[in-house]
Amino acid sequence: MSVSPLIALLTLIPQAAGTVESVSLTGARPGEPLMVRVSYPEGPGPFPVIVWSHGDGFSKDDYQPLVGAWVRSGYVVVQPTHSDSLSLATPDEREVLARGESRRANNVADRSIDLLHVVERFTELEERAPAVKGRLDRTRVGLAGHSMGARAIQTLDARPDERLRALLLISPGGPMGPSNGKGRGIMVISGDNDRDRRSRQPAAWRRETYQSLSPGDRYLLWLSGAHHGFGGIVDDKPFINSGPVEPAQVGTIAAATTAFFDAYVKGSPAAKQALKDRKFRMPYPATLEMK
Repeated sequence: MSVSPLIALLTLIPQAAGTVESVSLTGARPGEPLMVRVSYPEGPGPFPVIVWSHGDGFSKDDYQPLVGAWVRSGYVVVQPTHSDSLSLATPDEREVLARGESRRANNVADRSIDLLHVVERFTELEERAPAVKGRLDRTRVGLAGHSMGARAIQTLDARPDERLRALLLISPGGPMGPSNGKGRGIMVISGDNDRDRRSRQPAAWRRETYQSLSPGDRYLLWLSGAHHGFGGIVDDKPFINSGPVEPAQVGTIAAATTAFFDAYVKGSPAAKQALKDRKFRMPYPATLEMK
């Protein structure tokens, strides 16, 4: 039996030492509990935390190729399922999503609320998932997201919150607003074929996010020929403009983002120097700009 290239890649990336697949947190909106997945490394902790925001229609259970790499590197990863997830949709809403439309018009605002809510609910998370008790470092947090998730995080850079040390934006949209995160690192990731399916904006629109940022701890990782799925960061699920499965793209993003989080969430000078010198593994053709 043949093995897909992505599965072969995953066998090379040690998976999470532990995972609590479903935890129900008190939601930010009345009557709407927030379901999260938590993956954590070995050891007593506390470990720095990455809160991940999935793309439109996906859920807390996706993006395991990236999650596994980050957990291996010593991060707890918390993945909420946002209200626009296909896993929560009715049959009629699934048809809406199949046409490339979002099931909630205000999902960027809702997602931003969800992400901040997760950060404020770490104590509740430990109570409802005892396996992670004592593992969450409340002072060192990174926010990361893909597509609609990245757009939600774009709106949060205006918050002067010292806990939020790094923002990772994979396929964001257009210019950023004002920043209040002094010393906060921001990395933007996109590629040549990463066009926006709704606005029909070209991939260059993603680059505008980086270009709009003021200088200082800003990075742009650009992958040659990459589509919106970046070789399989969601896993090997096909979707609109996902592009081909390309394990080397996933490996490049995993290596670059781990170095980025190590530099800014962990505060490692060596990792920051590695970013500056581009001394991390990039098995796929890509460029790293910084300012």
